Amino acid sequence: MKSQPAYISEGFNKLMDSLSAGKVQKNVNSSLYFIGRPSIQNYLMSWCRFDPEKEIKNIKAPILVVQGNTDLQVTVADASNLKSLAPP
Repeated sequence: MKSQPAYISEGFNKLMDSLSAGKVQKNVNSSLYFIGRPSIQNYLMSWCRFDPEKEIKNIKAPILVVQGNTDLQVTVADASNLKSLAPP
């Protein structure tokens, strides 16, 4: 979210802090509905338990990392980092 305008990235960080603490936010700014509307917050919260870097290190099978150049949430550098952690 770093590439988004400050009001979106800061609002999203605040929302994710709340979800990481196990608290759903019912009143979400409409600018964040595309990524954090109340109807998907439990889903987002379930993913807060996982650290992709730690999880990839535990996998012994080949892994396919797919990332698009216009992805707003995962950068090419993020995908390259995950690729470097995957088994050969």
